[in-house]
Amino acid sequence: MERKIGEVFECEGKKLQVKESHCHSCDGCFFKGHCEHSSNPIIGLCEKDQREDEKDVIFVEVQEQEEAEEQHQEEQPKLNLCEILRDCPRGTKLYSTVLGYVIFQGIVEGVVYPIVVSCENGVTETFTADGKMFIDLDGECTLFPSKEQRSWADFIAPWYKKEKLVKPKFKVGDIIRHKETNKDDVYKISKVYNDSYGIDGFTWMIYMKYQDQYELVPNKFDPKTLKAFDRVLVRIGDGDAYCWFADFVSIPGEDSFLCTMSNKDTSMIIPYNDDTKHLVGTTDEAPDFYRYWED
Repeated sequence: MERKIGEVFECEGKKLQVKESHCHSCDGCFFKGHCEHSSNPIIGLCEKDQREDEKDVIFVEVQEQEEAEEQHQEEQPKLNLCEILRDCPRGTKLYSTVLGYVIFQGIVEGVVYPIVVSCENGVTETFTADGKMFIDLDGECTLFPSKEQRSWADFIAPWYKKEKLVKPKFKVGDIIRHKETNKDDVYKISKVYNDSYGIDGFTWMIYMKYQDQYELVPNKFDPKTLKAFDRVLVRIGDGDAYCWFADFVSIPGEDSFLCTMSNKDTSMIIPYNDDTKHLVGTTDEAPDFYRYWED
């Protein structure tokens, strides 16, 4: 009979486990010095030239403490660093018992090694969700919060400490700008893709912390954005008796009254561009975005 490596069985009132022997000796075997065990059908063969798996084995007594530890390990939830580091800011310093200090770069969904870090020499390394460097080896977690804290069990994410949940002011598709500086620079909230690590994200994440400094750009054209010498169209006339005339901005209306070079009425003024150039000399309605006077 041949018992498989790892198998646990009872013999002579003892609980034994089959373990592989790498030194081709009986050191540590419960039956050391008792050669008759090889002929005992309850125990099984131990020498590789007699076994189908061609491996030397020994029979080790299983201690109650070892059983308790194994049971405890089985009861422990499996480590999932993808969940623990889900909102970890890029650039956070972690510690690896193999690589030393590393910098967290992100999480890649749907791959074997989702945890991405960079070493101090700039080399990128990856870990499994349970912190291993090699999934096909019976290793242990080698990625930890710090050199001093080599356990995730009591880890409290510092990026959650003393922070309150913030409701986003903006959504994907919104156009925003800074309230005070560079108001001409607008940003569209959209999904992005990081080619370096293949990480999906949102451009608006960077604005979450400073979102009160930004404002939503109106979904209608703002004539205050016009600058001197901009080409424009001015609507002249009342009721149905009006027409669009081409003109240039003379004095922009950010801090004063908007004027054109021909000094026409600027209550209905829009930029001349590919969306509006067809209006010149007509009484057609401007595209909805430019009809700010209707609000």
